[in-house]
Amino acid sequence: MPRSRWAFVALTVATGLGFYMLCSEDLSRGSLGQALAGSRDTSPIRIWDLMPSDERDFIALVDNSANAYRTGQTAAKETRAKEICRLPLSSKPIVGWIGRVSKVTTDEKGKVFFSLRIAPDIVVTTSNEGLIDPSATSLRISWLKEGEWLRFFGSFVKSNEDCVTEIGATADISMTQPQFVFRFTDFFGL
Repeated sequence: MPRSRWAFVALTVATGLGFYMLCSEDLSRGSLGQALAGSRDTSPIRIWDLMPSDERDFIALVDNSANAYRTGQTAAKETRAKEICRLPLSSKPIVGWIGRVSKVTTDEKGKVFFSLRIAPDIVVTTSNEGLIDPSATSLRISWLKEGEWLRFFGSFVKSNEDCVTEIGATADISMTQPQFVFRFTDFFGL
């Protein structure tokens, strides 16, 4: 074998061994596997990058409306309603949005109540209706914990006023910490 091929083979083997040693050390600590899989890297920047564009658009719209409301813009609620109605949220299913479990409970009748935080001040929730498809999700409800990141599917509950139902207890909460009613059809952990 020519000398240059031996050098190439030696370099390839040395690189492979070096990467193996790096991986085995990191895998023993759990960090490389988590970072490579992308599923455990839940830094805010990473989560934002993983969100579908329609989710990012919705969050930006709601956040901008909340900021407008905080600065005293009186038409902020009406503007938010119009902008939400322009999004195709009430006419098409939500596919693959990302949120963090903020509450999971079951009542005595077996209805599941479920809330996900999609941004620091924005929640999608089943409300008090238990709007979760039990056939699609019942086996996975038991493993959910608060703080768990999920990719979820379903649809917003329609409203004549804002195109999607929001259940904030007061006007302030409705604008600054909105809770949008959602019908979950499926979800899985990140």
